Amino acid sequence: MATGHGALIAIEVDPTGAPDVYQTVGDLTSDITQKWTLGGTENTPHNLSASTYEPDAVMELDELSIEVNYRYGNVGAYHMTLRNHFLNKRTFKLRLRGPGGTTNSDEVIYSGYLSSWQESNPRKTGSRKATGMFRPSGPFIVDGVTYGA
Repeated sequence: MATGHGALIAIEVDPTGAPDVYQTVGDLTSDITQKWTLGGTENTPHNLSASTYEPDAVMELDELSIEVNYRYGNVGAYHMTLRNHFLNKRTFKLRLRGPGGTTNSDEVIYSGYLSSWQESNPRKTGSRKATGMFRPSGPFIVDGVTYGA
């Protein structure tokens, strides 16, 4: 995957037959915002006047919105891979890299599935838009380090 001016996204094409083989998703039309939340349990001793917390064991990962433009019938295109993952209820990996990201550097890899999929049918010919919600599930990797295992 070549570096560019913005973030790069790639999807695992065949998680069971050829794991860790990725296809770059082009024509992203929106930013992908990652949000990780770690709750806490209050654990303030009676002799303190300031609250103290212990971090929860489970980290919550918000769904990621993926919005792309595509041309229908472009066989082998990333939108067909995403659509097929959704229709077949397939868990797959999603790799995000920053502008200068490489393997294990400025890179996050999630495992999960598409919880929703939407395709537009424009009134004029040309590109269409597809939007999916990717729900992370299980451990994830940040710069080569696995979390949540």
